[in-house]
Amino acid sequence: PLTYNSCDAQSGITAKACDPSVSSSSKVIVQEDGAYFVIVAPQLAAVDETGSSIIADYWVAVNGIGVANSNVRFESDAGGVDVIISQGVYLLNAGDEVEVLASGENAVTKVISPGGTEPLVPSVIFTMYKLGTGEPYIQLSSTIDQVPDAFATGGSALTFQSIDAQSGVQFLPAKASEVVVETSGTYFIIIAPQLQGDGSAGNNMAADFWVTVNGLDVANSNVRYMASSSHADVIACQGVYILNAGDVVEVYSSGEHAIVKAIDEAGEPFVPSVIFSLHMI
Repeated sequence: PLTYNSCDAQSGITAKACDPSVSSSSKVIVQEDGAYFVIVAPQLAAVDETGSSIIADYWVAVNGIGVANSNVRFESDAGGVDVIISQGVYLLNAGDEVEVLASGENAVTKVISPGGTEPLVPSVIFTMYKLGTGEPYIQLSSTIDQVPDAFATGGSALTFQSIDAQSGVQFLPAKASEVVVETSGTYFIIIAPQLQGDGSAGNNMAADFWVTVNGLDVANSNVRYMASSSHADVIACQGVYILNAGDVVEVYSSGEHAIVKAIDEAGEPFVPSVIFSLHMI
């Protein structure tokens, strides 16, 4: 498990970095029952920059058990440096212990000292907060590979096959790309696609991901990833949205030589091809 030695902000949740009486520096302890949003951002680099490629997985465990569909993967050549994310909504009870576990090859969760007046780059940033009582939320993931439509075609909607947490937001498997808001308000949305190249020799992969509401593209919601087709990465597209009851939210993608990739690694939680989180703020 990853460990923490700095308590940067705290209320209603505790950890050894905040309270020395906590038994382990890897455990974050919930103090109240409720729905919580968790986002983990590990900083990746190679153990040996002249060696083999980097590969690393990161997932969440609650009370020592890996959480389904919380796993994400990074894969790069040995010179690669990146920060990735794993995020989700979790229904937790007082006393539950939340940890982040990792596995990999030639990978280190790396502290970086940029020098000058820049702040230190932590090896991992862990954020967790309780959602308001009764506030709507949904957590979805995809268990299948998805191939984006070509660039300049308008893209294709991503679909979801797993409801991992849900309250006050509608999702029907028969309309597997559509998330329907039931209560008007302000919402935070974050989407994390897991990308991999299609294996075509000599080609870089590239992919865009953006949000639509009621079939209309949302301005400034688009993100792009481009890398060697031998790499794998999880990226983020996030935003705050003012939505009305009945609004339909979808995620669209386009690209070339890219696959939104699901990965089944033995002994670990499943790596979904995309994780979708939405909650009222």
